[in-house]
Amino acid sequence: MARFVVALMVGIALFSKTAFGNMPVDPITGVKIGFAIQSITVNEGSSAGIDFVAQNAPQGSHYYCTLKLLNTGSATYLADFTHTLPSTVHEFELTEANQYGFSFVFEALQDNIMDPLEDVDYHGYCYADPDRTIIVETERCNFKALIANQDLTDDPHFFQNVLGMDEEKRVVSENICYDLVGTAGDVYEILTDKVLDLSVLCELRDDYYIGQVKIKTPLGVFLANTDTISVEGRFTRTWNDLSRFERGTDPSLSVELLKDYVLVEMNGKGRRMAVRIDRVLQDKRGKGYLNFYIEETAKNGGVIFDRHHGGLFGIVANNKYEFVKPVQSDEKISTVNVNGRQATAFSQTSPVTNRKCFLMNLEDVISPYVKTDFLKA
Repeated sequence: MARFVVALMVGIALFSKTAFGNMPVDPITGVKIGFAIQSITVNEGSSAGIDFVAQNAPQGSHYYCTLKLLNTGSATYLADFTHTLPSTVHEFELTEANQYGFSFVFEALQDNIMDPLEDVDYHGYCYADPDRTIIVETERCNFKALIANQDLTDDPHFFQNVLGMDEEKRVVSENICYDLVGTAGDVYEILTDKVLDLSVLCELRDDYYIGQVKIKTPLGVFLANTDTISVEGRFTRTWNDLSRFERGTDPSLSVELLKDYVLVEMNGKGRRMAVRIDRVLQDKRGKGYLNFYIEETAKNGGVIFDRHHGGLFGIVANNKYEFVKPVQSDEKISTVNVNGRQATAFSQTSPVTNRKCFLMNLEDVISPYVKTDFLKA
């Protein structure tokens, strides 16, 4: 059973050329330099490694780089977090000797306070000469770390299984996971089915959690928030009720409310969609949020996306993937070609499913689309 759990990260600031100090004399292109992954969530009392790499570096090349801890984040250095960088501005080199990679450890400190999510921003850039006058184009120069309380989140990513090819052109099934940046009140179209005329939309409670799920169907609009569940114009229930609503035959819509989760099923024209929505209570914070799972998209069960599916999940599922795994099995960084476009992936294990996934940037898994193409309000 495929599972999709939402978590959303705050936006990444833009920087002008003045952020690099000197104006570039002769920019070098073709080499991909930057953070392997641009965001990560770390629970208080935990740590995570952060990698800054140069991909496709010509043999014998040498890069002179700088990492800076910015003051744009809400977390406080040494009070909320620390890192293994020797200072807030650190200079280093990327060479063949270190396999064109630099890593440091970010640690979120335990403060035993149920505070809101806090964020930390880093900025990195490189030069091709020791005098630091010839700047190298940096594709992913910004990195954001989110600090979460230990009981805030289960899995901070969308988790999705996709089909692709391996290096030997064999069909493989792999898990990918990715983050979605958003702000409170944003509504994103997560999945559509053109045949069923169905659309699944999620509204953010804040910059991290889902506060409302809306499912639009020809037989009515289903709404769930942390207080109530309803089909517009038909019924409204609280999460403490046990109830079942059915309408139509072909197409048909059913809503079954069980304890702390609801199952919405839509059938018609030989197709099926089943969406499960869970309510998660955060007693210490006085708030709750919603998780959701796509349980079935096929008449005979299972989750299979086809050309009739759209929205974020549909676009991601219908891409063409080639998974290039590292030579060393313990390597964390891999390459995934998406629609012929090379992307960096980071090996991660989901704390909920205990399954490994390729953690990727959203921009890579939806290209040529952009995030705003899925924003509906």
